[in-house]
Amino acid sequence: MGPQYLDNEIIFDTKFHSGVKRVLEDNNQDVIIAGFTKDTAYHYSGFLLKIDPDFDTTSVLIENDTADILFTDMLVTPENNYF
Repeated sequence: MGPQYLDNEIIFDTKFHSGVKRVLEDNNQDVIIAGFTKDTAYHYSGFLLKIDPDFDTTSVLIENDTADILFTDMLVTPENNYF
């Protein structure tokens, strides 16, 4: 069986530069995306975006006033937690 392609599009709308560092599938077949946004002062905020098999999305933006947050890797535990 070859690759499967889906005709859905997810737009993560931000006024700043954004990028993706890691994409993986969790134990519930949700797609988990770890990424970042960067403002004009080069302050980084991390985000997690979860897309379920029906293409419903949940996003979490993680930011700090005094430190940059940039995810570089991620894994899913057997209990379906993200680390």
